[in-house]
Amino acid sequence: MKTQRMRRTDGAQRRPFTPADAEAIRKLKYDLNAPPEVTDDGPAPDQPLPPDCTTCGVARDPGELFHPSPEYLASLPTDPVRLLVTLRTIVGDHNKHSPDQQVFQAIKELFNHADGIIPPDLRAALYRALALIPGVQRAAGQVDMGGQRGIAVGRVGEATEDPTSREDLVFDTTGRRLIGFRTVQVKAARGVPVGTVTWWEVIENTVVDKVGQTG
Repeated sequence: MKTQRMRRTDGAQRRPFTPADAEAIRKLKYDLNAPPEVTDDGPAPDQPLPPDCTTCGVARDPGELFHPSPEYLASLPTDPVRLLVTLRTIVGDHNKHSPDQQVFQAIKELFNHADGIIPPDLRAALYRALALIPGVQRAAGQVDMGGQRGIAVGRVGEATEDPTSREDLVFDTTGRRLIGFRTVQVKAARGVPVGTVTWWEVIENTVVDKVGQTG
């Protein structure tokens, strides 16, 4: 399987999470019907561009962590300890966040961009690697994610981000599929009480047979 195009659509099904959200949206006049944002990434550098892809030449898929090809994913180790070491090496320590926060974000972005093509053995290793990152915890019980029940695994933000909130990855109850992401308030701040879900996003990934299909 060769990556020909990876198309990401943000904001395809905007809707309020709670009645309170609906009221806030009404007051802020936020447009739930705004057109979704669509971005395309083209194939890995050694693959030809699809003839009908007018944007692929602008952002080509480098076959790296944040826009991975199937070949790149297959190259990652499936031992969770080795995988965590590999990810730490990839993300480096070149910004203000700690290595632990950077690798947590890297795993989150990998699921965000490539959940539909992650092989089962690598998926299992990523779950176990997440558990090895200091500060990563599973939320108690199950959570509701836009009408879907799931298991939330997250990490409280550091001082370089927002230490009053926790970023969660939410998986279905079997642990085999990513439902989406959410941010939860863990300390009262800016008038937002503890336990409030301040942001959430449901992810839908589809692998199609031909370039241009949308599932």
